[in-house]
Amino acid sequence: MRSNRLYIYFFMKYNYYILFLILFNVVSLSIVAQNENALKNVNTILEKAFDDDQNTRDSIIILQTRNDINTAEYRNLSIEMNKYDSINQLIVFPILDKYGWLGQPKVSEKACRSYFYIIQHAQIDKQLKYYQQVMQAYRAKYISSSEYAMFVDRVNVKQNKFQKYATQTEIDQLGNMTLYPVIDIDRLDYRRSKIGIEPIYSELKKSFSILNVCQDDKVLIFRIMDKNQTKGISDVDIFINGKLVGKSNDKGLFQCKIAKKTQSSIIAFKKNNVSKEKKYVIKDHNDFSNLYIVWNE
Repeated sequence: MRSNRLYIYFFMKYNYYILFLILFNVVSLSIVAQNENALKNVNTILEKAFDDDQNTRDSIIILQTRNDINTAEYRNLSIEMNKYDSINQLIVFPILDKYGWLGQPKVSEKACRSYFYIIQHAQIDKQLKYYQQVMQAYRAKYISSSEYAMFVDRVNVKQNKFQKYATQTEIDQLGNMTLYPVIDIDRLDYRRSKIGIEPIYSELKKSFSILNVCQDDKVLIFRIMDKNQTKGISDVDIFINGKLVGKSNDKGLFQCKIAKKTQSSIIAFKKNNVSKEKKYVIKDHNDFSNLYIVWNE
């Protein structure tokens, strides 16, 4: 009798164990299926964000190469680009916070790269928030060395710091293509080679006026423009503390460097017997500053 009861006990326990395994496998398969469906949805969302980010910028770059930056089409595309940037950040950042930086095979290569470009085109506070995730993505080879260099330079430039890899340029409203100041430019190609990207210094010298700056220097970037702020004023002589340091180019741009330890400078501008004077006081430790001068002749 006792052996029968033991048999029944172990038989029922065994059946409960089998039932548990069946239920566990059903639930596990359900969760896996749900996760696979969730990842498919995430992949679709990230790929669309990538396309929205890039397509408008491609159109803007075409207008920039034609120097059509003071047009209604350019302004409308800029508004559209900023709209997509804001929408993409609202969508992609929660995904990044929840799942982390997903790579292949969980998502496609395009979806994986989407994270980078949404962060790259965000405001500096978001770039600093996700800085370590970008560094980890670089080490995991989710982003290229060129993308890594662009991100490091972009974060520096947004904080008015010198860039390291010479990836950041700007087209201003006057039509000037400006290379943001690069630290220790003579070692630029060496720094680029260390991360596996091609040399560029010789090409930059053909296109830009380049200052060789160190950490003790501060670069002043002057943009001298008409009262409508759409046309640069050329050939304006620029004096710092009574010394002529140069003149604006045909689109109103001029750059020079001063020592960071300088507390204040008297900057004077002169053209055709018209003079302006401005006292520049160094209030920060930025590596460069933009000075916008409206010129009324």
